[in-house]
Amino acid sequence: MGRNREECSIVFTTSEEAGLKFSRLVLLGKVEADDRVLRIEAIKTLVVSRSQVNSVKVRTTDRENIFLFIFESEEDKQRVLQEAFSSAFKNIIFKEWPHDKALKDINFAKGPACWIQVHGLPPNQMTKENAKKIGAMFAGLVEFDHGDLSGDVLCSNGYMRLKVDVWADEPFRKGFLNRKPNGESYWVEFKPEKV
Repeated sequence: MGRNREECSIVFTTSEEAGLKFSRLVLLGKVEADDRVLRIEAIKTLVVSRSQVNSVKVRTTDRENIFLFIFESEEDKQRVLQEAFSSAFKNIIFKEWPHDKALKDINFAKGPACWIQVHGLPPNQMTKENAKKIGAMFAGLVEFDHGDLSGDVLCSNGYMRLKVDVWADEPFRKGFLNRKPNGESYWVEFKPEKV
């Protein structure tokens, strides 16, 4: 008589050091392709030429159209993330692979999180509550920067600085109209920072 799944379980040990070292040098990329056959060499050539990295190894995974990109340096990885955010790769959604998540748990609907600057708000509107509202305009608020201040005002060099998740299939938001109490409105601008 065979054993069922509930009877058989294992508790694995983890290696934070090895996991972090791995995550520092890799990206996952989902290639949006029509019915063409995806060729690893073509994907590799595209990544190297668009981001000017020294070298990258590309491997297939067990998920359809998901590839593993292995870089020689963290700088090369960051260069690719920056280019991905600036739309250099229209058909590839890049994601970092956290050291504590399985490949099957990586969500490609969201692109890589990025820091944005929110220009045009007065200090009394640079609050945690408003940071959450701005995060909701994207795919979510990840964190915020207090700058040199403590308390409720989130001001860094005269603007609010937030890290947000972005939707991979939507263009980056440029800003929004903010209404004053007297009914007038003015433009508040989002500026993405380098990844």
